[in-house]
Amino acid sequence: VEADEGSLPTRVSRAWSSVGSIRAWLEPQLATAAAQSAVPTATGRASRDATIYAGLGGVGVAYLRLAEATTTTRAAARQRHPVPDAEPLARSALGVAETCLDRAGGHHHHRGAASYYCGRAGALSLAIAAHHLLLTTPGGDKKAATEATRSYAKDLAALGTSAALASTGEDELLFGKAGYLAAVLDATSRLAGQQQHADVVAALLDAARAV
Repeated sequence: VEADEGSLPTRVSRAWSSVGSIRAWLEPQLATAAAQSAVPTATGRASRDATIYAGLGGVGVAYLRLAEATTTTRAAARQRHPVPDAEPLARSALGVAETCLDRAGGHHHHRGAASYYCGRAGALSLAIAAHHLLLTTPGGDKKAATEATRSYAKDLAALGTSAALASTGEDELLFGKAGYLAAVLDATSRLAGQQQHADVVAALLDAARAV
């Protein structure tokens, strides 16, 4: 919506209408992929790849972006319009992230095993983001979400000194060390400035400096 088209309430209403339309079109497709733990390919076959780049992890990121868009639009609307809750979307993102983390052989781009787009770092970053978003939604177990966020952040920091990252001979974003740094940047941008996460943010930054 252009900035000069109508009053703020009108623009917010239009923005929410756009978010709602995208969600209505996209969410059923995401739900199918999440339920099958697989994504369709161009050939029509199902792929069990777990990466964000080409697999199930991308479904989790889409869920997360829908949840964030829902939260942002609702805040802008100041509760003036009935809006669906972002919590189910964040929980779906988390469920997908956990599936990706449990699928040991799902990252078939082994040369990028520690990167954001093609490795475990991406699934850890997604889990951190989903838990962090759940901390801002009404209801839920805040203590459990905080502890889970910290646990995933510690795992992400440890990945920075892992053999998987040390063995990569590449520095670029898709498969290399920059891909790990992208995951750390995403996590720290969400957790920075929060006292309860100060130590894990410091550990993540130390791991990034070492890389």
